[in-house]
Amino acid sequence: MYLAEDRILSLGIYCQTKEKYYLKYVPDAVAKTDPMKTHEDLMKQRRRWINSSLFAFLYVLKNYYFNAMESKHSFVDKYFKLNLSMLLALLSFATSYATPSIYFFILFTTIYQIDPENIIVDILSKVIPILYLMTYLVAVAGGLTGSIWTKNAQVVSKILAVFTFAMWGLVTYNIAFVYLAFGS
Repeated sequence: MYLAEDRILSLGIYCQTKEKYYLKYVPDAVAKTDPMKTHEDLMKQRRRWINSSLFAFLYVLKNYYFNAMESKHSFVDKYFKLNLSMLLALLSFATSYATPSIYFFILFTTIYQIDPENIIVDILSKVIPILYLMTYLVAVAGGLTGSIWTKNAQVVSKILAVFTFAMWGLVTYNIAFVYLAFGS
């Protein structure tokens, strides 16, 4: 049932009791896949992947860690490499959920640093992050509701793209004119 998840399959192979299997990189391997043809299909696929990532990590941690201790792997593999791998997977998972808040913070600070005394900049530094936060919450809430969301997800994707390009412009402006003072 869970074999489609890469982490579960890979650690299931590595952690076989009384075995010493390793997974290796094969540079000339070829994989074929059917790409998503519509934005709606891509969003459905991404939602499935996102929903399964936490479950897969917890499943692997619960079911395979102790099996690895009973494998024929070396002490270093069992107690250092596997633990480091699990820690890095946990950090990766945690940062994936923190990324929107970091983006939000950068968006707010780049707008605010332009000129904190200017009333228009002050208003923009409050309104634009609120719009971003509302767009993000609509995306998350919509992602939980299913098929109706996927039909309209491209609109939210376009709005988030506009925020991204606006932030790049603001950061460039801040570096050039606020920090390096090219305009003075």
